[in-house]
Amino acid sequence: MDDSTATTPSCEASFPVFVSLLWRTEAEAQEAARPPDCFHDLALDGFVAGLIAGREQHALAPLYGAPLVEIEAVRHRQAVVRDLYDEATARVCEAFSDAMQSVRDSFAQADRRRHELRKRRLLLAGLERYCEGLATFAHALGRCSRSSSGLRSLGEFLSALVGSEAFGALRRETEAVAAGLAAVRYDVKVYGGGLRVERHGGGHDQGAEVEALFAKFRQDTPAERSPEPRDAPDLNSVEDVILEFVARLQPELFARLAALAKGARGAIGATLCRVDRELQFFLAYRDAIAPLRRAGLRFCLPTVTCEKAVSSRDGFDVVLATRLVREGAPVVTNGFDLAAGERILLVSGPNQGGKTTFARAFGQMHHLASLGLPVPGSAATLHLADAVLTHFEREESVADRRSKLEDDLVRVRDLLGAATSASVIVLNEIFSSTTLDDAVFLAGEVLRRVVALDALCVLVTFLDELVALSPTIVSAVSTVVPDDPARRTFEIVRRPADGRSYALAIAEKHRLTYAALSDRLHF
Repeated sequence: MDDSTATTPSCEASFPVFVSLLWRTEAEAQEAARPPDCFHDLALDGFVAGLIAGREQHALAPLYGAPLVEIEAVRHRQAVVRDLYDEATARVCEAFSDAMQSVRDSFAQADRRRHELRKRRLLLAGLERYCEGLATFAHALGRCSRSSSGLRSLGEFLSALVGSEAFGALRRETEAVAAGLAAVRYDVKVYGGGLRVERHGGGHDQGAEVEALFAKFRQDTPAERSPEPRDAPDLNSVEDVILEFVARLQPELFARLAALAKGARGAIGATLCRVDRELQFFLAYRDAIAPLRRAGLRFCLPTVTCEKAVSSRDGFDVVLATRLVREGAPVVTNGFDLAAGERILLVSGPNQGGKTTFARAFGQMHHLASLGLPVPGSAATLHLADAVLTHFEREESVADRRSKLEDDLVRVRDLLGAATSASVIVLNEIFSSTTLDDAVFLAGEVLRRVVALDALCVLVTFLDELVALSPTIVSAVSTVVPDDPARRTFEIVRRPADGRSYALAIAEKHRLTYAALSDRLHF
């Protein structure tokens, strides 16, 4: 078999790369970096791991950790998302991704084959699926309503590609070779200890009769059988020999097969592989939030701005909501509003009242907005941050030689060193391991630095007196049920702190007050 035939060129070689669905080419330069530090604090690491499950071949995780820094880039992605809100458009894109996955599966099966002819047939099958999938995608996308420049440019690219002579020639040759292989007929004559393979002489095919004859000896029912899968590792040695003889009977056809197989991977252009990956970025997120939307939770495309007046309505922690919806539990939504000149939201109130969840949601929304993706809530105006910087409490480790306070100080120092006026900062219960006086002093120094930076910040703390440090700081409080202070509403409302922790109400509910304990321990 002659493998020297020239490889099949990529059909897209003569076409310029269209405007990326993700806009930025520099995103690729950031993909080797680890996820942002905020990912763990905001619980986005587990969320991303869940939404990319089953899509590992696309290497999507780095894309969710590479925020955009240009307003136009965010708007570009948001326009693509709006197009994909249309179910017909989403289904067309999903069908193309399925076709590309089928191509990869065929190529992967080919890699597992030892027999060269079997390998080539699987590569040809991959080319068939590619040609059919691409042509179908171009036609179907052309019929969809598209307002985004990303999908419009993609449609123009696909139309030119499918209409090109190079693609037409590839598709015709692929179909012709596949049809030729399907039409091959041959006779196998078995005699003594050998066999002979000849061109089909027109005789009667006795294969079906032989199978019917031996069917009566079958020991299991069809439902119980475990037939060899279609992608079994290889043909057996006898079949290998027969296939080699068949190839010799059809040298021209099998030479064409060899040429197509040799250039199969090169025929799938880099642009279409990129299209597939970028579509998966949007579709994976769309699939992840679909159960939340079916449960009645709202998502919106926020107004993203460089200004620092931010607001949200009906927002929530997307990670916590995913778990609660799965468990059938209700999700409490919250909002926030920082007007012009306001920068820091100081959240206080009773323990276990939803303060940390609120702060995490604030950070999540700003990160998701910087990716051009929908954020939790019915409406939102968010700041396009250069980074979301977080400080959440960490468990102490025996291997860590620093004390809890020292660790807090070092981490906060590093955070402030990285922060700019364009950053979003989320601080959760800083300096809780020290005395009240020291905590007030240290937290006050940190807030003064944040005020000087003019950065947006959410601070969860029991030190509600810090709100008096600057007019840029406003107070929000987690609330309780008025008639039952031991029960939390998990709602965060903007109002001055009242300094109450409601610890006595909880102690009374669980009979842990001094009087109750004395009564229970009385003999």
